[in-house]
Order: sequence, then C-alpha cells, then structure tokens
Amino acid sequence: MKKLLLFIIPTFLGFKSFAQTNSLPTTGNVGIGTLTPTSILHLVTGGQGMQFGTGTNTSPYAFSFGLNDDGINFSSNSTVRGYNFKNANGSLLTISHNGKVGIGTATPFTGSNNFGLHIDAGDHSSILLGNPISGGYGGIVQTSDNKHRVFIGANLYDDKTLAWKSFQTGKGTAGISIIADNGGYGTGITMYVSDQDNAVTPRLTLNSSGNMGIGTTTPVSKLQVVGTTNAFTIGEKITGNTILDIGLNQQTSGYSFVQSVKAHGSLWGDLIINEKGGNVGIGTTDTKGYKLAVAGNMVAEQVTVKLKGNWPDYVFTPTYNLPSLQETEQHIKEKGHLPGIPSAEEVKNNGVDLGEMNAKLLQKIEELTLHLIEMQKDINQLKKENQELKVNKLIK
Repeated sequence: MKKLLLFIIPTFLGFKSFAQTNSLPTTGNVGIGTLTPTSILHLVTGGQGMQFGTGTNTSPYAFSFGLNDDGINFSSNSTVRGYNFKNANGSLLTISHNGKVGIGTATPFTGSNNFGLHIDAGDHSSILLGNPISGGYGGIVQTSDNKHRVFIGANLYDDKTLAWKSFQTGKGTAGISIIADNGGYGTGITMYVSDQDNAVTPRLTLNSSGNMGIGTTTPVSKLQVVGTTNAFTIGEKITGNTILDIGLNQQTSGYSFVQSVKAHGSLWGDLIINEKGGNVGIGTTDTKGYKLAVAGNMVAEQVTVKLKGNWPDYVFTPTYNLPSLQETEQHIKEKGHLPGIPSAEEVKNNGVDLGEMNAKLLQKIEELTLHLIEMQKDINQLKKENQELKVNKLIK
C-alpha cells in the first residue's frame, strides 16, 4: 500500500503541474504552454518551436519549425535532404539541401556548380514580372522547349495555344528572342519592337555567324541594313549638328551615297577622307603612293591645282639662262623630246603630275615667247633696213 501511494502522489503532482500550463480538453482548442488557446492548436513556449522525428525504419532525422525574433523558421538536422511541397499532381516546390529551388521539378539544377531557381513546367515555362495582367506594369520571361528559346517580352508573350498575345491593349509590344537551335529554327538573337499590339516584327537580328541585320533576319554581312530608305545616320539630328548619312537608292538605276549634312539639313557639309593621313583608291587597291588613285576616266567641270613650288615666271627675269633654239634643236635630235619635259616612256611608267606639267609647259611657252620677241625684233630690223635700201635706190 505504501509503494502504491508513493507512485500515485508524484504522478498526480506531475499531471497537476502539466495542467497548469497546457489545455487538453476533449473538445475545442488545444493549448500547449497556454490555458486559453485561440486556435485548433495554440503553441506558446520560450522556444516557439515544434519538432517532428522520423520513424524507427529510417535514419533519425528531425524537422522543426517555429516562430522566433527573425521570423518563421523551418529547419532540419539533415545535411543531404531538402524540402518538398507536393500535391496529387506531383512536385510543386522543391528546395534542395544546398539551396537550389525548383518549381515543377523535384531535382532542380543538375550539376554541382548550378544554383538558383529552376522552373520546369514544360513548354512555355514562365516568370511574370510586375502585374501587367491587372492593369499594372511588367513583362515576362519564358521558354519554348521545342525551339530551345528564351523570350523576354514587354507587354508581349507567346501563348502556347493562342500564339503571340499582349497583356494590355493599346500599349504596343517589345521583346527579345534568344534561340539556340542549329536545326530547324536557327541560332540567333532577334529584337521585336512595334507600336501595335500582338505585333512580332523583327527589327534587329544577330545570327550565329556574327552578322547583324537591321530590317532583315538573314544578314549576309557584319552589318546589313534593309528598309524603304536603306540608309543609316551617324550623329544626332538636332539643330546645329553635322551628321553623316550612308545609304542607297534601290531604283532600277540605283546608286549608293555618303552625304555629310550640316546644321541638321539646312546645308551640305564637308566630307573628309583620311583626315590623319593615308591614300584613297577608286577602282583600285594600289594607289602607287598617291593621295588619290583612280582606275578609269574622270570628268569635272573645274579642276584647280595649286603648286607648292614656284610658278615659272622666273623665265622673264634678267638672270634666266634662256636656251638658244640651236641648243633646243640639238636636244630634240638627241633625246626626242623638249628639254625639261618627260619622255613618252617616263609618262607611261610614272604618269603625269598635272601641276608640274602645266608649269613645265608654261615655261616652254614663255621661252618660246622670248624667242618670238627676239625674232620679231630681227624682222622689224630687217624691214627697216630693207626700206632704207629701197629709198636709197630711188634717190640714185
């Protein structure tokens, strides 16, 4: 009897102590750490936590959750297991033991170096940014599995069954399509911009060859521009600025053009080629060292040549040594050309310097003029002498 009393008294005191902080009614709310629970299960303890242990058939892992000063905490004593949220359809949200997050997949980011958010909802897996559906602002990032594509859209998305759609009407569309598919769809980056809803008009394309196209999705060079005017502008079109237009005219007898425009269209500007140095070739890649080399004919209404050397007015100075006609005759007999004038062979091999040649020709004209003046003096003297002879003869 004494042993029975020793057992009943501590047990009774223990239940009494337990009942002072817990409420375990047969119906209603259950309180742990409180006698006035306000919900089905109301937990009030210093640690503010609950812990669940595993069964005996598995490793002794435990899961705890609770409320602390830093918020609601979920914790596990496992270093290799994460958290899974599921329903009858399968995995909804997975957080792996090393911080990888999966939506629609229980195995986010295979590979030891991949971390972050993994969404696997099949074709057209998407992330919606902002609230564009309910009248707010935002856009979308989505995939298209059959094209290996990532699409980023502003008021534009690719509906799996309805094709391209807009979140809101009257806002226009913009997007970037990135496709890595060397099979049927090609590999490249394309930008779409339009003032119209649901419009997917390619404006800029960069393909796998590194070619960029503006107005075309199949550029054949590093930069190809296709459009109505087929021109692009360098510089800012504001009052007072000089800009450069480069383009072409696609009519039957079309042409390409490079045009400098001064004061934003009010004046034609100057076009400087090789400002720092170098030569220019037209129809040839070999300028022979000349500043401008043209392989073919040229036509001009006016050409001005300014010499760096002296203009041959020195021929008329008293100190100039005028070659005699006999000396010139002898040179022609020996060389086959005028003194100081290049031969036909030299012209064939080296060409003609227009400024220098004009100066040389003027020099010969001035020399010839001096000889004509002297000859005229001789003629006048002969006429005078002849007239005097006639007069003397008549006198006699």
